[in-house]
Amino acid sequence: MHSSLLLHNGYPKSICFPLPRPHPAPCGGSSLLYGRRLYPGEALGPGRSLINGNYTLVMQTDCDLVLYNVCDPIWSSNTSGMATNCYVTFATNGNLVIHSSDGNALWSNNKSGGQGNHVLVLHDDGNVVVYGRGRWHARTNLPAFRFPSAKQTTNEAEAAGVAMVINK
Repeated sequence: MHSSLLLHNGYPKSICFPLPRPHPAPCGGSSLLYGRRLYPGEALGPGRSLINGNYTLVMQTDCDLVLYNVCDPIWSSNTSGMATNCYVTFATNGNLVIHSSDGNALWSNNKSGGQGNHVLVLHDDGNVVVYGRGRWHARTNLPAFRFPSAKQTTNEAEAAGVAMVINK
């Protein structure tokens, strides 16, 4: 391997740059790694990511929370451009909320499960799961739901009664 070849999760970074993508893609520069989990009371600030294998869940500076498979966006909160320098919080009741820099809530999974033991996990297969009470599911593994709106997936999840999952 040539010493100047930069890799992201085993893939040359150069394969990411020609692809059209929301700004900023996780493979296009320095994404700050937060880990694979969010616990109640924790947050991801602008540019912060959860990374596991080829999958990155990033709170972009354009206020969009996006799940990527290497460089391809496979799920989004569809909040791009609603504000700048947003952050996403994981509340003690299991609710995931995107806030503008002045603290206004822009998006939520609206699935408060009451106080309890909750954890948001990014799995190495691309699933993002909220474990604990309260349920929400984003079905991005089906072609019709490749880039679903948050409202659409929330309504489906409520009917399904499953934990919050963002599939690859």
